[in-house]
Amino acid sequence: MQSWAERHWSDPQRILIVNYGRLVSDTEEVIKQLLQSAEIDRPDAEIVKAVEFARAVTKPDGAFYWRGEGGTFRKYLTAEQIDMYFNRYETTWRRFGIEYQR
Repeated sequence: MQSWAERHWSDPQRILIVNYGRLVSDTEEVIKQLLQSAEIDRPDAEIVKAVEFARAVTKPDGAFYWRGEGGTFRKYLTAEQIDMYFNRYETTWRRFGIEYQR
């Protein structure tokens, strides 16, 4: 994690950090930011259509990362594992504006 974080801090115009929870809750806006960051121009209607398609094929019993909801890691990791991870990377997450909710 440290290498991409350091790369972002040294050249923030080239790396866009995406919070999965925000991607789930505000999908169209995050996709617009991703496209803008990559200098790709797409009409809003095309973005809406792509998001609708992605939601249509998202299965609630899908894999770990693809359920269409944030926080599912809590179903797979113990409280101790989660605390260990966030304690190790807390400084990095805070620099990106991400707070760990215990």
